[in-house]
Amino acid sequence: MFHYLPGAPAANNLIENYYPKCLKTDNEKQFKAEKGIENQIKLTQMKKIKFT
Repeated sequence: MFHYLPGAPAANNLIENYYPKCLKTDNEKQFKAEKGIENQIKLTQMKKIKFT
């Protein structure tokens, strides 16, 4: 169930809040698997520290 709270992110999914990327892309299947989510988090962390 989705609730609107002023000032809160519009998405009700933690992954959607962390990654603003739309899940309706080619990566949709990747996000369904736990390993795919973990890999995406690792990649984002590497990009934040400019490792890649």
